[in-house]
This record gives sequence, structure tokens and C-alpha cells, in this order.
Amino acid sequence: MPERSPPPLKDRLERHLHCLYGDQAPDLTARLVEKLAAFAPAPHPPRRDLWNAEDIVLITYGDSVRREDERPLRTLERFLCDQLKDTFNSVHVLPYFPYSSDDGFAVVDYLKVDPKLGDWTDIERVALNFRLMTDLVINHVSSRHR
Repeated sequence: MPERSPPPLKDRLERHLHCLYGDQAPDLTARLVEKLAAFAPAPHPPRRDLWNAEDIVLITYGDSVRREDERPLRTLERFLCDQLKDTFNSVHVLPYFPYSSDDGFAVVDYLKVDPKLGDWTDIERVALNFRLMTDLVINHVSSRHR
């Protein structure tokens, strides 16, 4: 037997509002639906497969490769492009935010790149040449985070 879809939200709302407000329910429902429309999420672009068996991902800290007098993320981006472009198509840079402990996982500020590593332009350069994966480590926030 085919599965039936539930009645539209508008109809379900109106049924509940009718119990409380009787004949005023259709007008109240219309007004409520109009107000709620302002909070509707923007339509998402069509989803494409983000991963497949051909993807090869390098997982690294932002300072795994260093060059004297160069920001580590810039050095990493150069190394990736010069040495690994034909091997990896994706790079997962482990937390690059300012942190207080736990090897970058106790994040102090999610809006900044740790200045010891570089800045957002360095992250953007990596993303221009590779599919970039990054951590949002909200379960490890630093006690120094605002």
C-alpha cells in the first residue's frame, strides 16, 4: 500500500486553530502563514554528490610544512600545488583558528585564522586549488572563547 503524505502544514494549522478560535481560524491561519513566510529558508541549490571513490583527501595541520620567513599556510599551499596537485584533489586542514590548548581544538575565535599560521587569504588560496575541508569544532570550544 503506498504511503500517504501528511496534509499540508496550512491545513493542519487551521484545524488546530479552529479548535481554539472557531470560525476565525481561516483568517488567522492565513495571517500566520504570511508572517511565517518571512522566516522560510532560501531554496537550496540542487545537491550534487560531494564525494566519490575518485577523491583523495590529504589531512594536515596548517603548520605541517614550514619555510623560514613565510606563513605556514602559505608554505602549505605552495607545497600542495608544487608537489601534490596530481595526487590529492582535496585537503582537510585541521583547526586553523586561534586556540588556547588541545592542538587547535580548544578554539578561542572561530572568525579568525590563527595569525601564527596566516590569514583568510591563505585559506582562500588553498580553496582555489583544492576542495577544502575544515573543522568546526564547537564541541571543543576554549574556556577563553567569548
